[in-house]
Amino acid sequence: MDIRTQLQDRLTEYVEDTLRYIKTVRDFCDQEEEWSSERKAEIKKMSDINENQQEEKLDAVLADTLMGLKKLEDFLDAVEKLTVTSRHVFSEQIFLLRGESPESLQSVIIAAGTDAHLLIHFKRNAETFFRPILQNVNVLVFQLDCYVLNAEQLCRRIRQSSFSSGDISKHKMDQPLVQLILTASENTMNEMLHHLNQLCDIRKDQNTRLAFLFQENAQKFIDVFSEPRRSRMWQFLSDLEETAVKLNEMKKGASISTVAGSSVGIVGGLLFIVSLLFAPGTAGVSLGLTLAGLGLGGISGVNSLVTGVTEMAVNSHQEHNAQSYLKSYQDDMREILYCLQEAANGAVGVMGGAAAVVKHKSTNVIAAATEITVTGLDDTPQVAINLSKVGQLAKAETLLITKIVRVASDILNALFIGVDVVLLIKESISLAKASESEVSQLIRSRAVLWKSELDTWEEIHKSLCIGIKTISESKDTLEKPFLP
Repeated sequence: MDIRTQLQDRLTEYVEDTLRYIKTVRDFCDQEEEWSSERKAEIKKMSDINENQQEEKLDAVLADTLMGLKKLEDFLDAVEKLTVTSRHVFSEQIFLLRGESPESLQSVIIAAGTDAHLLIHFKRNAETFFRPILQNVNVLVFQLDCYVLNAEQLCRRIRQSSFSSGDISKHKMDQPLVQLILTASENTMNEMLHHLNQLCDIRKDQNTRLAFLFQENAQKFIDVFSEPRRSRMWQFLSDLEETAVKLNEMKKGASISTVAGSSVGIVGGLLFIVSLLFAPGTAGVSLGLTLAGLGLGGISGVNSLVTGVTEMAVNSHQEHNAQSYLKSYQDDMREILYCLQEAANGAVGVMGGAAAVVKHKSTNVIAAATEITVTGLDDTPQVAINLSKVGQLAKAETLLITKIVRVASDILNALFIGVDVVLLIKESISLAKASESEVSQLIRSRAVLWKSELDTWEEIHKSLCIGIKTISESKDTLEKPFLP
């Protein structure tokens, strides 16, 4: 096979794959409004389930959600591959494309690369995160709403490209898809074939693709999610699971002997859990619960009080440790999420000539978004309502980006504060009557989400450590003109 035939065959493969990715992107964008409407309906159902405590319906709703996210996954994969597609290959000076002009593909490639950094927001295992656990519904609603916002932004950019909707299959199949019209020497075509092989390898390598999404933030994430932070966070989750087990054991013991200080012991255990969920920054609340606990303990009588004081001495030590551990865990998680947010919202398109990412156009918008404090996040769906009020300060596009930035960063608060203090107090009173500790269930539920996030970050860290080694060379290959 001569070099010209090899070049045409390889070029045809590259173009066919590109067209397939573009079709996947275009098909999803054409159905994006319907897809978003379905997800919003599921958000409404999940909110109703949370309010009415209809746990048996959650599994069915999330089954639909996961199917919808599978469709989204195909779209995201196609956008990611277009991000590392060389627009320089598509030139009418090199080949003719049946049904399209090569230049018509460049706009959608550029559009995909411009907002591709938003794909970082979706780097999460949907099956492990969106589990049907009633205690986590608010967080699931929160995250699904983030996905809808980011999908809307991506599709908006794609729709602005000038790619036509022609169907190549309508043309005669006896005509070649790619017709090489280049007149060049054998050495030049050999060089182009080598370049094309490199481009194909770049697009197939998921580690390289991820490094392209992170850009200059790749090394920062590697540094942030490194030792001893990783081991410390995993150890905390292990300790948290052990705490949940001990709380259940305490509950069983209290059910057997409600006279021997069970009330104070349970409240002491509750204080431990409240410390885990709300420290730091809740010293006043913790003090109030401590006093309330002593009051409840007194009702059980002198024997109960003596037993309770003993338990409180132990729990006081646990509480102090728990506050320290959780503060460390929150600080670690905050650093990681901040790094991810910076990469997802601060990078620019990787392809040459791509437009810069739209930045915040109004300092008032930033200030207004910042004023939405974490204390308003007990009911996480309310975040979207609060953020919508910011729309009075900016144009629609700026508002959308502001909401995406804010909602992404507030996932930390949703993961930690998606619990009502009143609910915890109510559950502490009912512990002696219940067959199982519901607060323990709550701990386990949050641990599922935190573990899912840590697993994802481990995968990202591993992938970036590989992809960053060749990112510089890959950038040069993508930016290099295809025609020497």
